[in-house]
Amino acid sequence: VSGENTQAGYLIETNEDMLIEDFRTEKRFVRSQLLREHRVRSGIRAVIRGKNTPFGDLAAYTKQIRHFTEEDIIFMRAVANTLADAFIGHQADREQEQTLRSLEEVNEARQRLLQRLSNIVEEERKRIANDIHDSSLQVLAGLGMRLQLVAEKVDDPDQKKSLSEM
Repeated sequence: VSGENTQAGYLIETNEDMLIEDFRTEKRFVRSQLLREHRVRSGIRAVIRGKNTPFGDLAAYTKQIRHFTEEDIIFMRAVANTLADAFIGHQADREQEQTLRSLEEVNEARQRLLQRLSNIVEEERKRIANDIHDSSLQVLAGLGMRLQLVAEKVDDPDQKKSLSEM
């Protein structure tokens, strides 16, 4: 909010509570159209302070000139501080909920990734087992045929027996 000629802007820029005992003599800003329409004469405003920047302000107005007491100021500050605490708590709750949602999403993604990795590892194990099984059987079958051929060409009965056993 621009501080130029507005109560809210002035209040937020100065970050100080404000008393306006008579709008007709006020020089810091121009009274808004709404306040003029309702013939507001006096007002009190307190900043609702946030962690880094104000949330806004709390205002009370009267149609008669009023001289606000120290108790009025303390009351407005107390209500504004209560509102600020509620807003800060609400923001913290929303941030916590968002953080929990984010953590749940990350955990779900991690679970999917682990499942995918497990599937890939299992598929690779099967592929390697099949490759080993297939190539080993081929090698052994080929070796058996060669031994058979060699055994047929050998004349020595002991060697033939040994080759047959192999």
